[in-house]
Amino acid sequence: MKNSFTLLRVSIAAAILLVSSTGVVSAGEAPSFLQVGKSYSVISSSAEYRFTLLEIDKGGWIKAVMQQRHNVAWINTNAVLVITPYPFQGAHAPR
Repeated sequence: MKNSFTLLRVSIAAAILLVSSTGVVSAGEAPSFLQVGKSYSVISSSAEYRFTLLEIDKGGWIKAVMQQRHNVAWINTNAVLVITPYPFQGAHAPR
């Protein structure tokens, strides 16, 4: 698990460096659907992680408790591929 968390941090840092060096994406705010206290799944280029949102900061940064290790992490939402509610809460989710 420690290696997974380290890989997540390295992946996020690499994505931030890539974006800032290429100028492809400007830093924006966190997605409006995110709510403090709710759980989400985030998919990076290397893995999927689940977390509970603690705080929404500026520039797309969020503070979260990672469910796998129960440690606190800062995630830049501009640097991840997908963020979804967890468990999935879409229109076709089982009731």
